[in-house]
Amino acid sequence: MGYTSKYLHLSKFAKGLTVGTRVAQKEVIGYVGDTGTVTAAHLDFRLLRHGKPVNPLTQIFPPGPPVPEEFRADFEGKKAALEAKLLLLEGKLVVTTDD
Repeated sequence: MGYTSKYLHLSKFAKGLTVGTRVAQKEVIGYVGDTGTVTAAHLDFRLLRHGKPVNPLTQIFPPGPPVPEEFRADFEGKKAALEAKLLLLEGKLVVTTDD
């Protein structure tokens, strides 16, 4: 796809990670340092497509594979719970009791 990600201001990379290694979502890839004159630990994430910087929030990525059927019920349950939390945070869901 031609995407490259950059993670600047890291103190070190995760053990066993080498250039070109494929990583998965939620996988630890590095550790943030807080040396020097910074006010707090932070990470500078950049995304490039074919060598040019792009906004990662506006990119349209191809869809991943569908959730396998054996995990579908669990996935749908967790999805519904998260959607309800989002609606609650947005003030669009009203929770009532039968008192």
